[in-house]
Amino acid sequence: MNVIDVNDTNLSNFHNDIKGRAIVLFHHPQCGHCTELRPTWEKVKQLNSKKPIKIIEINAEMLHKIDHPIKQIVQGFPQIVHLQNGEVVNEFNQTRNVENLNKFVNQNLITRNVNHSLNKRNTRNTNTRNKRNKRNTKKRNTKKRNTKKRRNARKKRT
Repeated sequence: MNVIDVNDTNLSNFHNDIKGRAIVLFHHPQCGHCTELRPTWEKVKQLNSKKPIKIIEINAEMLHKIDHPIKQIVQGFPQIVHLQNGEVVNEFNQTRNVENLNKFVNQNLITRNVNHSLNKRNTRNTNTRNKRNKRNTKKRNTKKRNTKKRRNARKKRT
C-alpha cells in the first residue's frame, strides 16, 4: 500500500500522485468527525496494507495550495472519494465504519477482476440470448410451415 500524506514537501508531486486509481481522504485536524474517523481509517489501512492500493490523505489546510480542480469537490470533512486519473469516479456516502470503508476501498481499487467477471457474465448473457433467439426463430418457422401445410390441405379438399 502506498499512503501519501499531502504536505509542503511533496505538494509538487501531487499531479503525479493522483494518476491512476486512488482513494482520497479529505480531512481537517480540528474536525470532530475527522478525529472520530481516524482510528477506523487506520484500521482500514492496516487491513489493506499488503494490497497494491494508493491512498492519498489531504489536510484541509493544504487545499488552498493545491492547483487542481479536485479541491472544488470538497463539501465537508471528512470526505472520501475514489479518483481515476485525477477525476472523481465515486464518493463514499455510507456509515463510516471499518466494514463499509474496507468494502469501498476494495470495490473501487480492485476492479480489474470485477470488470473481467462482468465481461464474462455479459458474454454469457449474450450467448444465452442468441440461443433463445434461434429457438424462437425455429418455432416461428415451424409454425409458418405448419400453417402453410394446413392451408394447402384445405385447398386440396375443396
